[in-house]
Amino acid sequence: MAKEPKRYNIKAAAAELGVHRLTIYYWLKKGWITVKRDYRNLPVLTSDDLQKIRKWRNTLREDTKS
Repeated sequence: MAKEPKRYNIKAAAAELGVHRLTIYYWLKKGWITVKRDYRNLPVLTSDDLQKIRKWRNTLREDTKS
């Protein structure tokens, strides 16, 4: 049985990524990131989601350096 990845709420995910929680809400609103939602319809991010977001942000930073 595979272990489930750790889950984060918006506040905890923002702390992990080093951004403000409203930044994550902005990314969601713009459609730049997509996440699953819990039974209360609140966004829930997994450790896999955070890894994808970090990769996406690093790609953006590399593009601006060119």
